[in-house]
Amino acid sequence: MNPKSFLSLKKMENISDLVKSNIKSYISLFFLLVISLLSTITKPSTQYVNINDPRLQYPHIDPHLDKITDSTGFILAFALPLLAILLGELVKVNFKVKKLLSKQKLEHFHGLILGFFSTSIITLAIVSVLKNWLSQPRPDFISRCQVDYKVIQNFKNIYKISDICQGDVLKIEEGLRSTPSGHSASSFAGLNYLSVYLFSKFQNISVFSLILGYSPLVLATYIATTRLSDFKHSLFDISFGCTIGVVISLYIWKLFNSFDNEEEDEQQLPL
Repeated sequence: MNPKSFLSLKKMENISDLVKSNIKSYISLFFLLVISLLSTITKPSTQYVNINDPRLQYPHIDPHLDKITDSTGFILAFALPLLAILLGELVKVNFKVKKLLSKQKLEHFHGLILGFFSTSIITLAIVSVLKNWLSQPRPDFISRCQVDYKVIQNFKNIYKISDICQGDVLKIEEGLRSTPSGHSASSFAGLNYLSVYLFSKFQNISVFSLILGYSPLVLATYIATTRLSDFKHSLFDISFGCTIGVVISLYIWKLFNSFDNEEEDEQQLPL
């Protein structure tokens, strides 16, 4: 057999063995994605609202005009850190993809990527379920509701939502998914994972490495705070979401990347 063909076959066997040994993880993540999807079409549980609550009186901004839209949030919180990790691993092997497919390096690389996907998907599932379960109105809920003041009575503040709201049903339901902030949770999950990854690879700590290592967290903080200025979440919603993202990313990193997959010098980036 041609030596090159043998090596290619060996690499394919490495990938196949890795997939087989982690099939339960893949199925579990798919199951969590389904739960997240079902949560988006499940109605929130809140039935009543205080129409005179000043915390709910903010104007509604069209989601397409948000500072960080859903699509932009996906790019910054998921695609960007994923690509950065891929680039970091390629830099370590001088962009020699074949070297990355050796058994030891492949296991390390697979752990990084599976850990990242696990962080993002678990965060998404938890946030999606909590949004419907807690079912808290957003700061712009009254604007979404479009209250029918003909049914409003003097000295009464709390009403059943279906009795007074004339707005778009989907907008109203989305207006009851304030807690926790999904943008905050997902951005801190993905970008904190990237931040930990960067710090684990630095040869020496310098001003440059500190700036580079903490820059993902600065970006995550910006994404989270825009939800406050766009009147989509309260400060508590954002803090709750950030906490979820940070806790899950740190836990998953420790679970999947215990720093013993490769020799220390092979893990470091030339920075």
